[in-house]
Amino acid sequence: MKRKFVVVVTGVVLILAIFALAPLFRIPRSFEEVVQKYPKGTLARKALDDFKGRVEIKHTGNVPFEPREDERRTYVFYYIRVPWADAEMEFNYYQELVRIQRISELKIPD
Repeated sequence: MKRKFVVVVTGVVLILAIFALAPLFRIPRSFEEVVQKYPKGTLARKALDDFKGRVEIKHTGNVPFEPREDERRTYVFYYIRVPWADAEMEFNYYQELVRIQRISELKIPD
């Protein structure tokens, strides 16, 4: 009888723990959630790890020949498109998040 009680209590505690920790591992589904989860300066590697292979980082292609330090910090060198959230995350030379822009359906490739 006591063993059965311990098993039930343990099961309830595990279920509650799963529900409590689930939001930490959920992929952002809207633009607002992406903006809240990734503050300015977040590394691209964190976003790529969170999205688990659903997105890829791409190079913008418009890089100055020899960027100065201030250009490396402020220019957009890389981006990640998050089509299900209508968002585009833009990163600097050091792959730190510079800004997040809302994208329209017309810009999202098929």
